[in-house]
Amino acid sequence: MRTIHRSQPHPLEFPFVRHQLSLRAAAANRSPELPNGAYLLYWMQSTHRFEDNWALRLATLEADRLHCPLLI
Repeated sequence: MRTIHRSQPHPLEFPFVRHQLSLRAAAANRSPELPNGAYLLYWMQSTHRFEDNWALRLATLEADRLHCPLLI
């Protein structure tokens, strides 16, 4: 079992993170994914931080799932 300090974000593989993302994420449109895309783009508009940024966590997981780089 890993010890996480309160100042550190939860690792992406933790069930808590997956659960929180399932509660917070919603499809913005019906556009299909591009399976051979060169990258996944995460455009920061309002939350210009890397810590405690749930949208960025989701973008990281999606880039990993699609096996492509994440551009921020």
